[in-house]
Amino acid sequence: MVFGMNGVEWDYVEIRYIEGVGFFPFKPMLEFEKCLCVNGASYCDEVLDDVVKHETLMKLIDRAEYIYQFENANNLYGHFLFIGLALRFQNEIIPITFYGLGYDEYKDKYIVDKWGFYWANTFVLEERVDLTKEEIKKKIEERRKEVKKLAKEHKQSKTGKLYEAIASLTDQDGAITLMEDFELF
Repeated sequence: MVFGMNGVEWDYVEIRYIEGVGFFPFKPMLEFEKCLCVNGASYCDEVLDDVVKHETLMKLIDRAEYIYQFENANNLYGHFLFIGLALRFQNEIIPITFYGLGYDEYKDKYIVDKWGFYWANTFVLEERVDLTKEEIKKKIEERRKEVKKLAKEHKQSKTGKLYEAIASLTDQDGAITLMEDFELF
């Protein structure tokens, strides 16, 4: 359920009590969470899970003040396309880096329709990508076609499925620790 507040829609969850029905607000608390929500991400469906849908990322690109990163690179989890957006929230520019359209080694799975994200350090705001938003969106869609094809041809391992299930209950770092403790990798 969604309610408007100061021109911004926040997510609420309906809670049934013995005495009736109430609503518990799920409001973003951190600046980058507020920034994502104001710019079009759903708090309950996306921000709380540290992922946004592909369609949401495309909207965020349009709303970004500018793009400070656009590259294929590795992180702890695998090889992904990284996109850094400078998003406006009130009078500030908030740097948020998104990663997706790649292969997650622990999940043994290609990631196509969701983008992980993290609040980047403000020094990245000094960088600029020398591509227009339209050029970037075109390159993203080209990469998406490639990764979709790879994902369709790939069969996720049982270990990858187990890791993904554990990560959905905790987080990716916690799942790695648990899997290593039980010698499942």
